[in-house]
Amino acid sequence: MSASPPSADVVRSLPRRAPLVDTREEVKPARMTPLTMPLPPTGQVLARVIAWMLAFARVGLGLAWDRLTGQASPQRQAERVSAALRSLGGCAVQVGRQLSMRLDLLPIEIALELLNLRDQERPFPVEQAIERIEAAGGQPLDALFEAFDPTPLASSSLSSEYQAVLRSGAPVVVRVRRPHARERYAVELAALSMFTRTLERLTILRQAFLETLRVEMSALITDELDFRNQARYQSLFRKRARRDRLRKVSAARVHHGILSDMVLVSDFISGVRLSEVIGAVGRDDRAALATLASMNIEPKEVGRRLWEVCWWGLFENQFFDAEPNPDTIVVQPGGALVFVGFGEFFTALGRTRRTLREVLARLAADDVSGSSEVILQALAPLPFIDTHAFSKHLEARVWQSYFAMQDRQAPAHERSTASLTMAILLTAGQDGVPVRSDLASMLRSLLLYDTFAMRVHPNFLLLDEFAAYLRRAERRAARRFKRKMRENNEDGGRAAMLAGAARGLRAVDRLGFWVESMTENLPISNLSMTSKASYVLSELLALVMQWAGLIVGLAALVGGWRLAHGVPVAPWPLVVELLEAPLVRLVLALTMVFALRRVQFRLLDKDPAE
Repeated sequence: MSASPPSADVVRSLPRRAPLVDTREEVKPARMTPLTMPLPPTGQVLARVIAWMLAFARVGLGLAWDRLTGQASPQRQAERVSAALRSLGGCAVQVGRQLSMRLDLLPIEIALELLNLRDQERPFPVEQAIERIEAAGGQPLDALFEAFDPTPLASSSLSSEYQAVLRSGAPVVVRVRRPHARERYAVELAALSMFTRTLERLTILRQAFLETLRVEMSALITDELDFRNQARYQSLFRKRARRDRLRKVSAARVHHGILSDMVLVSDFISGVRLSEVIGAVGRDDRAALATLASMNIEPKEVGRRLWEVCWWGLFENQFFDAEPNPDTIVVQPGGALVFVGFGEFFTALGRTRRTLREVLARLAADDVSGSSEVILQALAPLPFIDTHAFSKHLEARVWQSYFAMQDRQAPAHERSTASLTMAILLTAGQDGVPVRSDLASMLRSLLLYDTFAMRVHPNFLLLDEFAAYLRRAERRAARRFKRKMRENNEDGGRAAMLAGAARGLRAVDRLGFWVESMTENLPISNLSMTSKASYVLSELLALVMQWAGLIVGLAALVGGWRLAHGVPVAPWPLVVELLEAPLVRLVLALTMVFALRRVQFRLLDKDPAE
């Protein structure tokens, strides 16, 4: 029996919603395209390597001539090296700036001379800048700006900066990346790598001697070429300075509507450059000082504010400026500091920043020997040297630095952390102890900020200033904690309880990390005894201390939780209970495995005496 055809009133068209937009084209996710360096032409790289070799050949011949004519001196050598890097320009200047704080690698005279290098270059045609600005803003120049000054405010091998006025009437500074900067710096980095590796292969330098420099320069140049990354740091600095209520400290606001990896637009900040304040104080220019006073700018307060920014960046913020520039810090009427540009942003390892803060805190508490011991932890792992002699050399220099910091009659640079930085780096260099790049960057930031601060506030006692900073930092930490508590309590009591438990677990994790960082480096005090048996014994001691720290931390957390809920706690049964817990036993077993692996590596080492 055949089915009857469907009725016409059943099979009929139904109404449909018209689409808001035409979606026939494929919708793709946004491409995550971090800035990468192009592959440079081999011929250009070789030409640049030859330029490097010729420049340093001239340095060698010049030094030889100085010896023949009796003009040889460390300062003369420093000037010749600095002149060679300046003649090469571009990336070579950046290399010199990076090397300026490596007193563990270079003589102090060369390092200090390299600190004065400046990256300056003729501006490129303004038409090319306008083309990039219009591409970033998506509109013609006259639609973006009411006025645009074609004469750059500054020009370097990386970019040029222009003054302009937005259609809204806001004055701004427009930074534009130089055309073909990526390709040029790709050649520079490849040439630097080839040149330094050649020096190592020829045994002029030991193998991998400059490997850290090569890695750092590549990361630094890649970051500086990406203006989106610079804008992100600038905005975060501004936001977090406001969050932590840093008094009269901020950064220029970024205009994200005109932003690309080649263009960065931020507010034009009126005032005087920090370099002008430094010059007025250093020259005792009465007219300039009177002008500053009329603007309610007190140099002493500017110096204190610089230290606050430095220490806040190093010890509280998640990143810091390793190369502050007095030309990119504007002092506004009233003494407010506004950062209109940043140098090199770094994120230090948590252990390094905590260690450096402890060094200064112990000095402020007059615990010089304790400060020296913490510095040893910061430099660990030490090579197989006479660590007893090294620690004595270090402590002697730290004592000298401490006494200078307490002497109001001492020169300003001796009363700053510059003397402490020199003590650490010079002792490390003389005893062949390598300094990690993150610690060297933090010390460089300290040195530069101190240099600026002591020039505008020469009559100071730094340790007293740091003790006052610690009190302010504690208040900021308390405010951050209260803010988090309020945020957690918004979801009710149960959410607050869970948040408290999470914070407690994080505290235990941090405690375990602290115990590990302290015990992991215990062998450094025994490295002067190069026997492997001594190392094994110290590792066993470190393992016991790790276990003890873990159990005590867990017992404190669980016991506090039970007491808060009215449950009586007996210490020893609680410890036994924790030791019987499978998870705790697993953690203890893992720490023992890690210790045995370290012992295995040490037993496979060949000691110098063998």
